[in-house]
Amino acid sequence: MKFITFGEIMLRLSTENGQSFNTADRFQVNIGGSEMNVAMSLASSGIDTSLITALPENPFSHRTISLLKCNNVDTSNIKTIGNRMGDYCHQILPPLPSFLTPNDKECTTDCQQTYQYI
Repeated sequence: MKFITFGEIMLRLSTENGQSFNTADRFQVNIGGSEMNVAMSLASSGIDTSLITALPENPFSHRTISLLKCNNVDTSNIKTIGNRMGDYCHQILPPLPSFLTPNDKECTTDCQQTYQYI
């Protein structure tokens, strides 16, 4: 059985624990998205898994593809086109709940160009 996921991979910029966006001078960068997380979980369980998405040609995309390959996810359906990757911010302020702030999704590679290649 083969499992295929389809969706956008994004960068998450997180503050250090206890830092707000107003006070942070550093952000941790993570690569992810629901579909990517599902693909890596299924692949780690031994299920033949592939991910369909579009990524720009940049170092974050190279890192993303490398991470997927290291986790046995088929990346042959990932198109490298466009020049931007979506991102969002994550602020961690215990004991308050953390929250996510969508940043720049306008003109990202995935939301503009993936569908025309499927």
